[in-house]
Amino acid sequence: MTEPQTWRVLGNADAHELVLAVDFDATGRAEGRFTDLAAGLAALPFSIRETVPQEEGTGAGGAGPVERWLEEVAADGRPVRAVFG
Repeated sequence: MTEPQTWRVLGNADAHELVLAVDFDATGRAEGRFTDLAAGLAALPFSIRETVPQEEGTGAGGAGPVERWLEEVAADGRPVRAVFG
């Protein structure tokens, strides 16, 4: 499996199904992040992934990031069990 570029693996990298979390972790919110949720879900048989913030100047506006997220998930080939956002 290729290391994801647009997703941060929060747990169970090699599980057979994905759980995706779309968030903007850099908003300054110190509590209630998906990294906190993933820690509590570590025993579940899913690979938990969170979107990586896009750097300025990389086409971060509009549909660009969503297209990159979806392309990477499709290339991974595993089914998506849930999406949090």
